[in-house]
Amino acid sequence: MAGWIAFTLSLTGIAAPIAVFQWMAVRHGDEIGWQEGGGFYVFCACVLLAFVIEVVALVLACRKPRTVPGQIAGIFSLVTLLVMGAVVAWAIVVTIR
Repeated sequence: MAGWIAFTLSLTGIAAPIAVFQWMAVRHGDEIGWQEGGGFYVFCACVLLAFVIEVVALVLACRKPRTVPGQIAGIFSLVTLLVMGAVVAWAIVVTIR
């Protein structure tokens, strides 16, 4: 059961923050506050939410590593965390410039 929960969390952990960010971008994209840095703060909040959910999914996947959903969730969570780390590093570099 923990493997399936980890699998569901790993998918939700990436889909939910992307959906929230896209919804906020469509809703507030024309406002000056969004263009002057508000979008970056929403991006950071979405990345933080995804990070927390993926870590929880990874912990659950490590508890049941022998189940197929647990293995898939563990690999997906690790890859997602690595990609998020690269995206955050890119965002920091772009912001500093």
